[in-house]
Amino acid sequence: MTCDQDSFHHLRNRQVSDILPVVKITPGVAVYVMDWNLLQTIPANAKWLQGINWAMLETSFFEVADKDDQRRIGYLQKLWTLLKHAGGNVCAGRGVFDLFKRQRQLDRLLGLTDVIDDRATKLLRLVLDDPTPDWPEFDRRLQSAGRAKAMKELKETWVLSCERFAQSMQEQWRNDSEFRSTVGDDQQLASLIHGRRNYGVWAHKTHNMFVPTTWLPALASKPMNYAIGRWGRVSLYYALQRTAGMSQKFENHYDDAQYLLVASYTGHLATSDKGLRRAASIVFPRVRVWPVDD
Repeated sequence: MTCDQDSFHHLRNRQVSDILPVVKITPGVAVYVMDWNLLQTIPANAKWLQGINWAMLETSFFEVADKDDQRRIGYLQKLWTLLKHAGGNVCAGRGVFDLFKRQRQLDRLLGLTDVIDDRATKLLRLVLDDPTPDWPEFDRRLQSAGRAKAMKELKETWVLSCERFAQSMQEQWRNDSEFRSTVGDDQQLASLIHGRRNYGVWAHKTHNMFVPTTWLPALASKPMNYAIGRWGRVSLYYALQRTAGMSQKFENHYDDAQYLLVASYTGHLATSDKGLRRAASIVFPRVRVWPVDD
């Protein structure tokens, strides 16, 4: 998959006019990255979506790609109903490689407006404005877009990357017991992830087209200044979980990793997934997670 492919291009069921207004985000209101887990668990008539900025990621659509036909269409219908309540406050967030590419081109720090994809947001809002969506046709486009296959390949590559990342750190621990103790303790794990200084080396090896050598010193000292550095922290977290025994459908954490990366820029994440909530508190502790724990 190339980074030049349009995000959400499977939503294009009509021409997007150049005269569409620039995407606006309600000022002074938080932008919450919403994961698929929350979309599945909240009621379809959740009107509290109104008045809040919501960011959807393309990966949410592919999380239902392996469901049977009836369930897929049912999920899409529920998603449409939910987001209708949010109205003009729905936007589309950029994918991981879109962020890498954008920062490489701009060669500067990224901000909130950089993680919102204007074109994809316009396409998404066009679908939401349709009073009678053709869900079988929408589903056909989703399945035939080719990106579902590409996403699967990216997941497999990421899993291998996580395994290699974790293996490169094994010499830090004297034995398996010490390793598992570190990974199982939130405070120790956070200190480990935030204390690493080799994210630049890892990034240059795995994504060298996005990481010029001139970035390496800054990536080592200030990884949070770079999307690829943040991605390194997220990947290391899951790499360590993988090594500690997290194996069942591990590739699905690729979706969670994307939610985390974008949320690190918006500062807000909406999920009821306990594993994702823990990851956010350790990797990006300044991100506010909703719903709030009792």
